[in-house]
Amino acid sequence: MKFLCVTNRKLCPYDFIARIHTIAKQHPHRILLREKDLDASAYRTLAQRSAEICRREGAALVIHSQLAVAKELGIERVHLPFSAFLSQKEQIKGMKEVGVSVHTVEEAVAAQTLGAHYLIAGHIYATDCKKGLPPRGISFLKEIVSAVDVPVFPIGGITPDCLNEIQSSGAQGFCIMSPLMTCDSIEKLFQRYRDSMLFTEIL
Repeated sequence: MKFLCVTNRKLCPYDFIARIHTIAKQHPHRILLREKDLDASAYRTLAQRSAEICRREGAALVIHSQLAVAKELGIERVHLPFSAFLSQKEQIKGMKEVGVSVHTVEEAVAAQTLGAHYLIAGHIYATDCKKGLPPRGISFLKEIVSAVDVPVFPIGGITPDCLNEIQSSGAQGFCIMSPLMTCDSIEKLFQRYRDSMLFTEIL
């Protein structure tokens, strides 16, 4: 299964650029720069620094929502919320990879039909990032995976202990955000997930 690393600098008590660098060294499937509160100028500065790091380390950076920034920096991977995806179909033409966040089976099917290359579906398990909102659960993830042919990456509360369920759903990978931003050691965190993935495959 593939790691899709999602950033949230507000959760990170460490130097954020240094954390991006450490994550990139682990060569995850993608690093999604999801700093939604930044204006275009601040996001561009952060994206440029992150892109330089990813190029040096051979990691793939994905721009979240800021299509103009992606085009200006020559980054051909973008990710959009479902509503933004619908309203910006013309602007994303020519992008190498377009991901879409979905929260219903209907959104998933529509996103695939309109050209999404992969989906992020959530939230699956309870998470502090969505306090007060009940998780959609593994059955929701299975419905999404069964309804589409493009890769699906679940997000929300996914710990190493969840990987057996995640793999059984047919998802191609999973997203990590909060643990990625808050852990003491990125290397040890990745190793815990990798060890769980190996154990799951043996089972």
